[in-house]
Amino acid sequence: MKDRIEEITKHYYTGNHLSSTQLVTDGTGEAVQQVEYAPFGEVVNEYNIDWSSGQVPDFKFNGKELDEESGMYYFEARYQSPPVFISRDPLFEKYPTLSPYSYCANSPLNFIDPTGKIVRISGAAANATFQQLNKSTSLKLKMIDGVVTAKGKAKTDADKLLLLAITDENVIVDINATNSGHTEDGKWFVGGAFEGSEICVDDGKVYTRQTINPNMAKIIDDFYELGEGVTTLHEVLESYIGGVDNPGAGRPLKSANGQVNNPADMQAYENAHSKAQDADPRHKSTIMVLDGSTYPGKIYIKNGWDRKLINTIIKTDPEQ
Repeated sequence: MKDRIEEITKHYYTGNHLSSTQLVTDGTGEAVQQVEYAPFGEVVNEYNIDWSSGQVPDFKFNGKELDEESGMYYFEARYQSPPVFISRDPLFEKYPTLSPYSYCANSPLNFIDPTGKIVRISGAAANATFQQLNKSTSLKLKMIDGVVTAKGKAKTDADKLLLLAITDENVIVDINATNSGHTEDGKWFVGGAFEGSEICVDDGKVYTRQTINPNMAKIIDDFYELGEGVTTLHEVLESYIGGVDNPGAGRPLKSANGQVNNPADMQAYENAHSKAQDADPRHKSTIMVLDGSTYPGKIYIKNGWDRKLINTIIKTDPEQ
């Protein structure tokens, strides 16, 4: 009796604007499954409900796989049991007006939930920050709802590290893009501010925090002739390295007399800064000159005999 090789049947998933599977066809183009959903993901109508029966992955709402045993969707960062998640949003503290178990800020027809493998840019200057990041790399970046994705070949060490930051399941890089010269807690900065990371008790992932002002970043790029977006790229890489090497470290602060409050936080920053600079030799550390003779105080960046105003201290801060 001759051996027979069975032909593998191909199936094609057609999704809507939210990537939710609406139609599955076989290799001949015949429809084998159709699905309709309520806004938050509940299946309200399904043609050929027993079609998959374990033969193929059952991708449905948002293109996520439905666990047949639990009836929940796997969103990588957490599980969803429509219409809510069964665990809190790891970033719930950033959205105090929303339930930590809600889905997509209760706007499921407009947004999808990130996978947990992300560099995320939020804030008033998010678009400008993304454009700078995109110009700094040979990767082809996209940003949808603040979530950055990448395609293409990583040509440099900086490209490779950025790609790793975008795809790492365990470290989430959260960028606060602002037009202000101060962080949300009132600390002044130049270009960007390393603000450490937190370890989420619910999923064990590390969530970093970095503030970037793209206007300052452009001034630094131009003043030191670094190239477009180099300062912004450095800030993103610095944040990611900090989350990988020193998860849970805080922002380094100094007292009024210049003494470091927490040496471990300063070491975490210096390590991340140094490694990010090694990954991208185009970047140079800024030399800052603080003029406190007037109020508000003025902060300049310096290159040889040249200097340029880059920030103004709007209030006296004993710890900076």
